[in-house]
Amino acid sequence: KEWIFGSWNVRKMNEYKESEILKIMNERRIKVMCVTETKVKGNGERILKNGEFYIWSGVEEGHERQGVGVIVSENVRGCITGYQRISSRILVIKLKIKSMRIFLVACYAPVDSECMEVKMSFWNELNKIMHESKMNEYLILLGDMNGWIGTQRDECRKIIGPSGRGLVNDNGRRLIALCAEHSLFASNTWFRHKAVHLYTRQIVGSRTIIDYICV
Repeated sequence: KEWIFGSWNVRKMNEYKESEILKIMNERRIKVMCVTETKVKGNGERILKNGEFYIWSGVEEGHERQGVGVIVSENVRGCITGYQRISSRILVIKLKIKSMRIFLVACYAPVDSECMEVKMSFWNELNKIMHESKMNEYLILLGDMNGWIGTQRDECRKIIGPSGRGLVNDNGRRLIALCAEHSLFASNTWFRHKAVHLYTRQIVGSRTIIDYICV
């Protein structure tokens, strides 16, 4: 059967956005939704109104910032075999669907302009966690990578598909290297989309793809 995964930067989770996410999950038949930049302090989990299960990981001290979470549909709750909150930027969930095991890593990367020490710490920790996946597990990485991976088909033919867009920044290069090391590809660059559906972030004068589902 078909399983649909999604990723959404919510720019602070609240009751209204939670309701909107659940509506979209139901309409699009999304089984697993990663939410980033939740800006919710602390860690937790709870059952939502339609039986969905929401797990989140946030900062312990200071201002509410960063934050990552995963919402799974009601009929997926029983497939969760474990989860681990690594930081306010990284969350791991393990799923078992019949004989198939999934090692899912949800993340929210620092912006590309963040200081190098913060970025190095995040990408090194992310790589370390991904290496903990086992040979019999399907590795899925999804979330807001704050990276542009461009269209380098010649050098990255197995990672970037024909529908990528834009330039490449430092976070993008790190994501490409991570995908190469773990034999992943950025799935949303492999499908042809309408222009209105292609970009994952849009502000005045700028459209970019910075959210990815890598499998």
